[in-house]
Amino acid sequence: MKAGYYMQDDYGNVTLVNVSGIYDEQPLFIDKLKKGGAGVIDAVSMTGTNGYCDDMAKENFREMMKEYPTKGIHFIDGGNYHYLTLLWLSLIEEPFDLIVFDNHSDMQKPAFGDVLSCGGWIRNLVEDSGFKGKVTVVGVDKDNIDKEMKELGVKFITKQTILKKRGQQYGLENELIDKCWTGKRPVYISVDKDVLDEKEYKTNWNQGIMSVDELFAIIEDTFEMRKVIGMDICGEMDEAVNSEFGSIYNEINQAVNMRFLKFRIS
Repeated sequence: MKAGYYMQDDYGNVTLVNVSGIYDEQPLFIDKLKKGGAGVIDAVSMTGTNGYCDDMAKENFREMMKEYPTKGIHFIDGGNYHYLTLLWLSLIEEPFDLIVFDNHSDMQKPAFGDVLSCGGWIRNLVEDSGFKGKVTVVGVDKDNIDKEMKELGVKFITKQTILKKRGQQYGLENELIDKCWTGKRPVYISVDKDVLDEKEYKTNWNQGIMSVDELFAIIEDTFEMRKVIGMDICGEMDEAVNSEFGSIYNEINQAVNMRFLKFRIS
């Protein structure tokens, strides 16, 4: 059995953060988590969370997260709540690198004040003087690369590079080795499933070009190449997308989430 895999249904270091209520549409997944001892943070009634996280919600999330394993796997609802990654990262006490799979750069400057948002949380991390790790974003369009963040050391593997390297022996692997598979620090992996091709998976954001198998192959190899101390997954459908596309996509989303459960973080 490859390193980084669960041998049994033991999900004691898995935490699900239910903010929108969309996980209620994945009963088999939820049942599997609960039977395996996973933790569930119920934030459905919390206000100030959709897209932006106000100060009160931020403190509430932090207090709740302290009760659950930081070094583990975290399911954090839809892409509107990707800022939760930053809150999980703030609980890590050792130096680490970050690998993000996302169709968006998530490096926007705040529209007002210093509010935490799903579209700007990576900028918050990079501009934090206490963060010394390396950040690599996989799947973003080359036209959406933030030049300021690139100058600050953020690495990008664009969707154009992924397309170009497909079919080339060791093509994409060499990019990954160069930009995120080397280093002595442990890594945290953050996945927004909008990096996936909408032909295979459906989210409430515009999407990328990766296949499900392609994404999992890279994550599996990352576990082989680096010590992974945490991973989170967002990109669930929202209520509008769910009502439009119905049960077939819920089944697909549920199956993809099940695949993430095979990874072990200790």
